Amino acid sequence: MKQRILILVLMICGVMIADDEIPADYISSRTLYFVRFQSNGDVFLADGLTNEIWGTGGRDADDYDIPMIESGNSGHYVGDFDTPTNISAGEYDIAVYEQIGGSPADSDQPALFWGAIRWTGAAEDKQVIQSELTAHDAKLDIVDDYLDSEVADILSDTGELQSNQDNWATAVGFSTAANLATHDGKLDGVLEDTGTTLNALLVWIQNWLEADEIISDSDPAQYQVIRTVKQSGGGGAEIGRKDVNDIDGNPITDLQTVFSQSVEP
Repeated sequence: MKQRILILVLMICGVMIADDEIPADYISSRTLYFVRFQSNGDVFLADGLTNEIWGTGGRDADDYDIPMIESGNSGHYVGDFDTPTNISAGEYDIAVYEQIGGSPADSDQPALFWGAIRWTGAAEDKQVIQSELTAHDAKLDIVDDYLDSEVADILSDTGELQSNQDNWATAVGFSTAANLATHDGKLDGVLEDTGTTLNALLVWIQNWLEADEIISDSDPAQYQVIRTVKQSGGGGAEIGRKDVNDIDGNPITDLQTVFSQSVEP
């Protein structure tokens, strides 16, 4: 008989002992509590028997709170989701608050933490969570296999594009020192040619802009620009002539290669 009584007591205690399903890590020596919500936003009263819109009947946080206990001075707080078990199976939302005053109050908001729990009606439904993790693991394996294949292809391509990888100066497959030296020579040639050609072109344009008229004394003589220069204080003027050259410095003897435009003095 004593053994039966002891077993019955242990069974009852086993039902009464909760799993501390709701954890939170926060500053030590504070007062924390949590509140449970339906998916539609209704909040459970502390006994878990009913739920309602927050504030119904003048009720506040002090009517909905579930206290949390700190483990020593660790800053780790835990609370029992539903003791005794009055909430039916389902998925519920959780919000953890710090109690600022002497008792829980609506002014304790906003929540420190929030989350969700799957509830069997008697305990947290960890089996559902485990099955979901298993399903996600399978998907992650597929992604991992795909990435392994892609990374292998990339490494293979890199190996094909670049050989002698330990010596940058002589490696092939990308711009090496020798390649850069070749390009530098070409760039120097372009800059040198540009400097010569551009200067000649600018001189020709300046001559043309300063001219009153472009003429030729006799065909196929070289064309000249004629400029009238007014002398200060003398009342007269003199005519200045200058040969017209192309951008390469060659004499122009064909009027089609010259801008057929006169510039007023």
